[in-house]
Amino acid sequence: MGKIIIIGASGFLGKKITDNLIERELICVDLNDKPLDLTLNNESRWVKADYTKDDISDFLKSITLKDTTLIHLATTQFPSEAELNIGKDIKDNVLATLMLFDKFYSYGGEKIIFASSSGAMYSGKNKKNIESEAKPYSIYACTKLTVENYLRAISSRYKKRAISLRIANPFDLHNLEIQKHGVVPLFYNIVKKGGTISLYNYGIQKDFVYIEDVVDAFEKAITYCGEKDTFNISTNTSISLEEIIVLFEKKLNSAVKITYTNEVYPVMTHGAICNRTANQELKWRPTLLLNAAINDL
Repeated sequence: MGKIIIIGASGFLGKKITDNLIERELICVDLNDKPLDLTLNNESRWVKADYTKDDISDFLKSITLKDTTLIHLATTQFPSEAELNIGKDIKDNVLATLMLFDKFYSYGGEKIIFASSSGAMYSGKNKKNIESEAKPYSIYACTKLTVENYLRAISSRYKKRAISLRIANPFDLHNLEIQKHGVVPLFYNIVKKGGTISLYNYGIQKDFVYIEDVVDAFEKAITYCGEKDTFNISTNTSISLEEIIVLFEKKLNSAVKITYTNEVYPVMTHGAICNRTANQELKWRPTLLLNAAINDL
């Protein structure tokens, strides 16, 4: 088995993937120092580098990339930030990412697995939400789809492998008090303290996928040799934000006030994302739904 390079190894998903691939030879690339609670084997190493700058290119050129898989998880902006700074999003998360991919293949790399998004990739006008019907309605999703399409073209030019995993909204109910991103830890901490939660509009539905199931999808993508290259990693079910709040209220024996803003938020009303292709091709299935996870807290 070849090496695995993980770009964005210190993030929410990156740490989980690194932990699960601990027996493989890993090269973990990140802007930050290695987290103290992350252990690497003797064959693996941590490289502090910025994928948006030339130092990552120099590093790739310095190592043997034959049979190597690159897992790209990093992004320089969260979805709300991308909406406010489109230029930076294009520069860092489209141009720099594609230059990284091109250099990886040109230096001998074999496969790229790109962490895309399904949460904002579909219009929601029907309930299929299958891979071929992508119609992004946010800057963040437009960026992801653009990179997917270029990656397909670049990998074809080099006759190499490429996979895009369109991840729904990942959740992990461990250490909710210190998690910084996503509505699940946000709602948990507000409900725990008691307070007010402000939502854009009533009945927003989202598909939430367990973080360990996401990691399993990446592991299956590493060894996948089929013809498909794009997969929704989702549960094919949805839950409203109000339902999540109620579940936490019952579990924590606390209550919050919900208010609604007048801002326009282009979110689909039905958020279940079809995962049939991942089921059939990757032999992947979700094992835990968010409502069950909260009930088991």
